[in-house]
Amino acid sequence: MICLFFGGTDFPKLILRSIKKKKKKYFIIDLSKNNIFKKDLNSYRISIGQFGKILKLIKEKKCKKVIFAGKINKPKFSELKLDVTGIYYMPRIIKASKRGDAAVLKEILSLNGSLLIIHKLCIFTVILLLAVAVNANSDQKQKYIPNEVIVFVTLKVNKNKSKEHIAEFTKKYSEFVDKTEPDSLGWSYHQSGEKVILIERYKNEDANIVTAKNISPDGIRYKLLKDQLDIFTVEKVSVFGAFTKKLIDYNAMTAKKLNFKFPFEYNPMISGYSKNVK
Repeated sequence: MICLFFGGTDFPKLILRSIKKKKKKYFIIDLSKNNIFKKDLNSYRISIGQFGKILKLIKEKKCKKVIFAGKINKPKFSELKLDVTGIYYMPRIIKASKRGDAAVLKEILSLNGSLLIIHKLCIFTVILLLAVAVNANSDQKQKYIPNEVIVFVTLKVNKNKSKEHIAEFTKKYSEFVDKTEPDSLGWSYHQSGEKVILIERYKNEDANIVTAKNISPDGIRYKLLKDQLDIFTVEKVSVFGAFTKKLIDYNAMTAKKLNFKFPFEYNPMISGYSKNVK
């Protein structure tokens, strides 16, 4: 019997399909946000804080193997419905999660001995606590974008280009970037007197390099770039954030390919933060 702790995303569905194909016995503890396995007769919807109930089910089913798959959203610990087992262990895990993954592991290892005394299957509680706590800590890290790169492109509007034409094109361009570059965090055009400022935000310098690849002659955005250069004349590109020589060199190579004559300015970050607001 296999116990499947499933969260969101499509990966758990692939695992379930494989298990069914092999005709393995299983049951699901559905931890997904939208209870996506509710139609499966072998699925159980149990709160992530109900460790005692989970252990009881594992024992009753005589489970020998456990698989964790899928994304489990960080719970609001103040709203968790904890049973006795969860109440006993969770505060220590939450406290450790604030000090990082290493502290979580250390805390869980310290719990391991007492858990095994309670029940030989309680090792699964250790695994579940680890999944919750590390996910919580990971979520904390995801609140910030430590390596963000921001690009300001100063554009001069070419003659005989109407405001309507500019609005239509920039909307089209922004939507295309949004669909094709998942690590592009923002792409927006702003009026600045008689000029237009394009602000590009990237998760990191690698995401910015993807843009450079896409506007190259063999890239998926080359035609849009040519259309943009018909509407605007680029005066200057200013790069800010957590970039390295890798990005500087790649931009120089791309500029040479495209025969860009305008200057690139690089402004490395001294300190600060960028929040990833969800």
